[in-house]
Amino acid sequence: ARSFADALINFYNFFFANNLFYCIINRLLVRLLAHRYNSEWGMERRISWPAALFAIVLIIAGLGGDMLPTSDVT
Repeated sequence: ARSFADALINFYNFFFANNLFYCIINRLLVRLLAHRYNSEWGMERRISWPAALFAIVLIIAGLGGDMLPTSDVT
């Protein structure tokens, strides 16, 4: 139970510490969605897709690393 509480605290710390990071991700995703209604963003879409995928991978890796209960490993 102790390590689970620590994992939750780490998760919340990660989320709030990277608030700006999440805002950037949201802007990328909104940009990708807006491209469907705006054909003038063709160039930005080519740049934003890899950036958004890379950012999502970073989020998953960061959350996975923070949620690991390392104190239980014997």
